[in-house]
Amino acid sequence: MDSNHVLPALGQPGALPPAPSTGLIGRRAEAVELASLLSPADEGPLWVTGYHGIGKTALLTHVARSLLQSGRFERIVYTSIGRTGVADSVLYDLGQVLFGSGYRLTEDSPAQIEQALQAVPTLVVWDDADAILYGGSLALEQSALVTWYQLANRIAACSPSALCVISNGAALPPSARRLARLRPYALGPLQDQEAIELALAFGGSASEAQSRETWSQLIQWLGGHPLALRSLWAAAEGTLLQDVASQLAARIPGLSSGEARFRNRAMDISLDHLATRVAPPLAEHLGDLAFFVGGFVENLGPETMGLSPEQWTALSEPLSRAGLTWNEPFDPLTIPWVRLHPALQQWSARKLTGSRRSELAAAQHGPYLGFITWVLNSAPRLRDSGPRLIYRELGNIALGLNSLLALNLVAEAVDYAWVYSSLLKELGLAAETKRANDALNLAAEALLPQDQPWSRAGVALALKQAEALMAAPDLQKAGAVLSQLAVRMEKSDGLSYHGREATEDHVRVLVALARVLRDTGHPDVAARALSDALNLLNRIEADDSVRTERARLYGELLEVYLRLGQLEHASDAGERALESLEGLEATRLRSELHVRRAYVALRQNSDDRAREQLQHAADLMTSEEDLPGLASVESQFAALAMRPPADLPDAIRHLESAASYAHQSHQWPTEAQLHTQIAQIAAQNGSDETCEDHLREAVSIYEDNRAFGSLLRARASLSEHYLRSGRAGEAQQAAERALADAGDSQSAVPWELYLLLSRIAETQGDREASTRWLAAAREGFSASSAAEAVLSRWEPLITALVQSVRGEALDSDTASTLESLENNEQTKSLARRLWRILSGERSTELYADLQPGDGLVVRTLLDRIGLPPAAAESMADQ
Repeated sequence: MDSNHVLPALGQPGALPPAPSTGLIGRRAEAVELASLLSPADEGPLWVTGYHGIGKTALLTHVARSLLQSGRFERIVYTSIGRTGVADSVLYDLGQVLFGSGYRLTEDSPAQIEQALQAVPTLVVWDDADAILYGGSLALEQSALVTWYQLANRIAACSPSALCVISNGAALPPSARRLARLRPYALGPLQDQEAIELALAFGGSASEAQSRETWSQLIQWLGGHPLALRSLWAAAEGTLLQDVASQLAARIPGLSSGEARFRNRAMDISLDHLATRVAPPLAEHLGDLAFFVGGFVENLGPETMGLSPEQWTALSEPLSRAGLTWNEPFDPLTIPWVRLHPALQQWSARKLTGSRRSELAAAQHGPYLGFITWVLNSAPRLRDSGPRLIYRELGNIALGLNSLLALNLVAEAVDYAWVYSSLLKELGLAAETKRANDALNLAAEALLPQDQPWSRAGVALALKQAEALMAAPDLQKAGAVLSQLAVRMEKSDGLSYHGREATEDHVRVLVALARVLRDTGHPDVAARALSDALNLLNRIEADDSVRTERARLYGELLEVYLRLGQLEHASDAGERALESLEGLEATRLRSELHVRRAYVALRQNSDDRAREQLQHAADLMTSEEDLPGLASVESQFAALAMRPPADLPDAIRHLESAASYAHQSHQWPTEAQLHTQIAQIAAQNGSDETCEDHLREAVSIYEDNRAFGSLLRARASLSEHYLRSGRAGEAQQAAERALADAGDSQSAVPWELYLLLSRIAETQGDREASTRWLAAAREGFSASSAAEAVLSRWEPLITALVQSVRGEALDSDTASTLESLENNEQTKSLARRLWRILSGERSTELYADLQPGDGLVVRTLLDRIGLPPAAAESMADQ
């Protein structure tokens, strides 16, 4: 069997770690024993124990690959629990390997996974389990640990599949007794001769005889510990191995007695020595490596430690050479994910002080919030890669939230948790979502006591919670939180602080409440809330910040009055806003207010005043070099030019200026949209050349940015232009390229594109192609949202015709409707088909050449006629 077809690639969920660079040397007896333990199809779970770096994972993965090739297993799913610290990770990896990258965990997943494991022999490996057990660096709470063991028992019972758990430590963890029919297997050091052969396989500049003699001496002192030996070999880079041995003997009393062969001291001794070969500044940060969960993204980890990625790459070479760190793909990004060996992290933990851990916690959450926010905002472009990016860094992302809560930065944790929870939903990790929310709620309760005044930190937290609900968006809950907060702030004993700070916070609450009320259809109440906020501001000394805030509030009030249709009040609010800014720069806010006043003027049908306000805004934006703002203002000038009597050339001129500003400010989506808009107006104006030029420009922009959905629509518009211009061949080429764009974007082809291709083929005289494309358009239309509206409109007529076919008399209203349809040129063809159906014709030819909407009506009628009466009535009800 070719294992390449069944093993996930390195860096993907469920992938085995890389094999040792030397291959597996020694361990022949252990490999046979493990293979025999895993070969029976209905045995209990296997639990492999042994010290850090002793070679458990290397041996087990070697055996797993051989059992895959022998046919005992058809799949292997490997999970390093210590890399995520999340118990659900074992389910996520299984789901991704068994069902594909689009699979999302649900409450039914355990049963689905059990069924799949019972159908196909699969070896399930859970490594670094000690991390989540009692005393581990990521220890689970008791209830979560019980749930994890229950899942382990279910997986272990899925014969012919098998479960193997690996943990660090010489003894079996006490809680392992929760696993039924458990078979323990302890792995010790290599035999001395095997250890010498392994050490020689690392290579070196000395002769083999010299190396063998020195390695034999070192192994007598340290024992056959594979990772300890490799670490010493890495430390010998650029020097002689004999020098390493001499340095160890001089530094460690009693080494020659063999004391280092016990209690995994060999690993500590070798890492202590290797650390002397790591150059500063990384040397001072080796303890920091214990802070991370399993590893880190190559740019985020060094940033947290206070290093640059370049420093990490250059200075971590001794660690990489020792096999203590290695890079794994972090698709689709080009930067790697750096894996840290558990042995290295255990050694580093003894060097990490509490104060330094707090410093790292303070430095870590910011970069990781930036990372997860980027992933969330890039979800449409990343598609399936987005959740996997998050999963790869899940442990450190969870650590970011934990760090904020440990630092008591609860308000900041709300922002972090909102993004984190949104991404966890994409992964389906319900248990981790609950853990994060419970931790956040517990911290929040301490700041928000129900029967005591709230501190400013508590008010900030409540506001953050409300803002998160507004972003969700869950406006009803946000409104409830803000209303309760506003009531509390009006009480004399509601807050533990007073004065200007309390007033400013009260204003923030009222403004947020006004926005919720405005967006939930209560603009009149929103106006009162904003007026109350303005009255509160009047109590504070009118310094520059207060005047600026007053201007912002009047701007908000202007928007609310517009919704209420109270244009005079809106105009007055805009004027007061600008008055508040007299003598202040606030150029950006001034320009925004002038734009809002232009909207008011447009609503009042005062085009001249609207132009005047827009020109004021443009002048201010020019002074600030606000290119995106200028693009927007020029678009508004174009909208004014389109108002009757329309001046289309002037509108085009303004839109071309807007596109230029969008281009200069690198706003390619806006720029492309503007080119499309110019093309539409140019077509109205009869400027075919201008229309084509701008459509081509839009196509080029979308193509450069691989925006396939928008590119499809732009090419279709270009094809329509060619068809109108009598250039059917070019129209066909553009439409077919649009069809290819749909394939590249892996999205459904719009039915309108099929219809366009049908029209092109008809123009070219290719009746067969036209009919084929038209059939595809009808199929696409029937599955679109437009189909529902069409059927809703025609439902009474369809029902009446079905009843008539079943023997009921055709009522006068139905007959009158058919006659009016026949007298209308646009519906004449449909009416004639309906008459033919009433005459008894049932052929699919009845709708073969009809447009999608008409075809859907005829096809639905034929389907209903072919059903039993009860079924036809049920379909009509639906």
